[in-house]
Amino acid sequence: MSSIINMYAKPLTLTYIRSESEIAQNPTKKPKKTKSARRNEITEALSTTGYTYTFDSNIETIYITNEGDYALDIQNLESTAQALIRSKGTIFTFGTHQREKRPGILTTTLGKRLLQALEVNTQEIKQEFSKHRFNPRVELLIEKMQHNDRCKIASQVKNIIPIDLLKPWMDELNNLIEEMINDGNSQEFKEKLAAHRRNINKNYNNTKKYLNSLCDSRKKNTSHPT
Repeated sequence: MSSIINMYAKPLTLTYIRSESEIAQNPTKKPKKTKSARRNEITEALSTTGYTYTFDSNIETIYITNEGDYALDIQNLESTAQALIRSKGTIFTFGTHQREKRPGILTTTLGKRLLQALEVNTQEIKQEFSKHRFNPRVELLIEKMQHNDRCKIASQVKNIIPIDLLKPWMDELNNLIEEMINDGNSQEFKEKLAAHRRNINKNYNNTKKYLNSLCDSRKKNTSHPT
């Protein structure tokens, strides 16, 4: 997964530059603008673009990236899918929330991860990585998430809604998990996963051979100057 992140995350760097007068007055003094002020300016400027940023306080530089966020979403989808396939028991149950003191859907940490996955915009991700072949676990989870409009459940269960709607949604979520377990442990899926791994290893070895050949060629050229 790290290779995907390195390949597609292309951050744009914005650095706050101190004026010459500021430097002359105090060369070691940090910029007058606070970190939060700079962050707020960047956030406001990007509010309509869909881009986000991470802040490195050591060098006072702001990295803005869109592809990196998508790559992390893919990584989270893959780990969630793998955990769901290996899971056992009921993840979503009906009960009373302790804090709100109202009936609702109760879940585990894995269930919360699934609800977060349901809110990921997988269509945008597929457009962004249109030439990328995802791990079969990711493809399986996306397929199950899109079935019966399950992607809409995550945002709806957060609201105060009639109890008679909660149970069908809870059943739909548990059905999704059951399908992930059944399909993910099938022989057909295991063979698809093995083929995916073989392709990864093949691509890696071919790339490694190509880079080694370039290095060997360069060594020959430098050792026999014309």
